[in-house]
Amino acid sequence: MVTFSHGLRNPIGLAFHPITKDLYVACQERDEIGDDLVPDFFTRIEQNDFYGWPFAYLSPNLTDPRRRLENGTSERPDLVAITRIPDVLFQAHSAVLDTKFYTGTQFPTNYHNGAFAALHGSWNRDIGTGYKIVFIPFDHMTNRPMGYYEDFVTGFLVKPSGPDTFATPVGLLVLKDGSLLFTDDGNNRIYQVQYNNNTIDTTTTKNSSARFTSVELFIIFNIFISLFY
Repeated sequence: MVTFSHGLRNPIGLAFHPITKDLYVACQERDEIGDDLVPDFFTRIEQNDFYGWPFAYLSPNLTDPRRRLENGTSERPDLVAITRIPDVLFQAHSAVLDTKFYTGTQFPTNYHNGAFAALHGSWNRDIGTGYKIVFIPFDHMTNRPMGYYEDFVTGFLVKPSGPDTFATPVGLLVLKDGSLLFTDDGNNRIYQVQYNNNTIDTTTTKNSSARFTSVELFIIFNIFISLFY
């Protein structure tokens, strides 16, 4: 066994880009240094990349205060110096649990070969965050992430101060027909998201909390399977 990449606290949702075959990973970052630190992330990884854990986070300029010497310098300045900056950041404590590239054709072309991520939701933040499915756009010329994400399926965080939630997303799967499944371990259910361009007017579409960005269409939520019920 050979270490491919390191400094990843809790890598999860490994996936290969369908065109470039580059390896991407989501990572749950560390706790206990504030509501807004440290952001979870999604990034392309290459052999020998180092992403900071446990000595730094996000860049060589940000060292973990718990791993500093008495003089304020890091315990491992050699590793801090090579810390890579991730491609896409999620709100801290979102608890990303899975990623899947969209390899179907049912959704509009701006979704093709981009990535979906399931954010399970925070447990240790004053105001809850996560509890949704997000989409990570990729540049169709470079086949690299564009550096941001878009909300895709939302509305599960009913009361952020609780947090009180309707669902906690976990896993993702793109079916052969191009629809998207995601699991919810809060209710032991699987939901299906389908594209339907013919059954609703555009005014409703524009105000939908679950939406496709910049396209007029409708998302159908189906309780696909109820597990252990």
